[in-house]
Amino acid sequence: MPQPRPPVRLRVVTSHPIQYQVPVWRALAAREDVNLEVWYASRQGLEATADEEFGLSIRYDVDLLGGYRARFFRNWGRRTGNGPLRYINPGLWQALGEGGYDVAFFHGLHYATHAVGMRAAQRAGAGVMVRTETYDLGQPERGLKRRLRNAYYRTVLAPVDRALTIGTANRAFYQCLGLEPYRLGWAPYVVDDAYFRAAREWLRGQEATLRAQWQLPPDRPVLLFAGKLIPKKQPARLLEAFLSSAMRTQWALLIVGEGALKPELERQAAEAPDAVVRFAGFLNQSRMPEAYAVADALALPSAYQETWGLVVNEALAFGCAAIVSDRVGSAPDLVAEQTGEVFPYHDVDALRAILDRWVQEPERVAQYQAAAAAAIAPYTVERQAEVIAREARYLAWSAGW
Repeated sequence: MPQPRPPVRLRVVTSHPIQYQVPVWRALAAREDVNLEVWYASRQGLEATADEEFGLSIRYDVDLLGGYRARFFRNWGRRTGNGPLRYINPGLWQALGEGGYDVAFFHGLHYATHAVGMRAAQRAGAGVMVRTETYDLGQPERGLKRRLRNAYYRTVLAPVDRALTIGTANRAFYQCLGLEPYRLGWAPYVVDDAYFRAAREWLRGQEATLRAQWQLPPDRPVLLFAGKLIPKKQPARLLEAFLSSAMRTQWALLIVGEGALKPELERQAAEAPDAVVRFAGFLNQSRMPEAYAVADALALPSAYQETWGLVVNEALAFGCAAIVSDRVGSAPDLVAEQTGEVFPYHDVDALRAILDRWVQEPERVAQYQAAAAAAIAPYTVERQAEVIAREARYLAWSAGW
C-alpha cells in the first residue's frame, strides 16, 4: 500500500507583511498537506512607517504575524523609492541556495531579491512559482524603455516553472513576455473575505449612525472613493465629474483617504454648497467596513499602476456597484458588464455620463448591486490557498517528491 506523501515544503518569499496576504498564509499554514514558512525581505509594516503618498505615518491595526511561521532577513536595499534595488537580501539568497524545501513561491519579480532568489531556488533543485500584480495597461507598445523592460522580465522569469496570474490583464502581461500556456495558472486575488462578510453582518442596521458620523444625509445614495489622494488615483477627476453631473444634487460623495491633493479637493467641494461631499480622512483596516456599509457604489478612476484594485473586492463584498477606469486591473474580471461600468481613464465626459445615467436609472444600479455577491464569490482566501497548495504539490511531484 503506497505511503502518503509528506507535506510539501513551501517557502514564500515576499517583501514585507501585507494585510491582504496574511490571511492566505494562515490558511496555507492550517493545511495538513503544506509545510509553510514565509520569508520576508524587510520588517516594513510591523512598525509605524512614513507613507509619503498618504502624508502620514501608517501602522495597520491588524495582526500580521499570527497563525503561521515567518522568518525575516536583513535588507541592504534602498530605503526610499521603488526601483529594483529596494530589496537586496544576501541572507535570503543564501537560505534559498541551501535548499531544504520543495517549492519557492515568489510574490513579485521587480526587485533584486526576486531576480537573484529565483536563480538560487532553481540551483537548489526546488520548484519556482511566482505571482505578481504587473500588467501592461497603459504601457507603450514599442520603444527602447519597453524593450529593456521586457528583456529584464524575461530574464527574471527564466527559472519560473509556474506563474499564477491574478486576472485577465496580468495574464496578458505574461503572454506578452512569451510564457507558454502550460506555465500559467490562476489564483484569485483576494481580501480577507470572511472578515468582510462578518463586518457586513455586524454593521447591518447601523447605517444611520455611521452616516451621521460623516454628516451624510439619510436620503441620498453614497458614492465612495477610497484611496490615496494623489494624482494617479485621479480623485480630482472624480470630483469634477460628480459636481458637473446630476449626482451633485441627488447623491453624496464620501472621500476616504489622505494625500497631497486633499486641500485642493476640499476647496473645490466648499465652492459647491448644494453638493454633499464629505472627507473621512484615513481609515485603518478595522474601520474601512464602516465606509462600505454606508456606500451604494465605489468609484476607482485611477490613471495608471492600479494593477488590480482590492478596494473593488471589498466594496463588492458589501454589495456595492462599481465604476472604474480602464486602467484598473480588475475591471474586466470583476466589473465590466457585471457589477458596474468602465470608462476611459482620461475621459471625464464619459465618467460624467455614467454618473448621470445612474441617477436616471436607479434600477441599473440595483442590478449591479445584486450581481456583486456572485461576482466576488470565487475570490476567497480558501480558494487561493487551495490553488497555491495544489500548484506547489504538482511542482514537487514533478521533481520526484
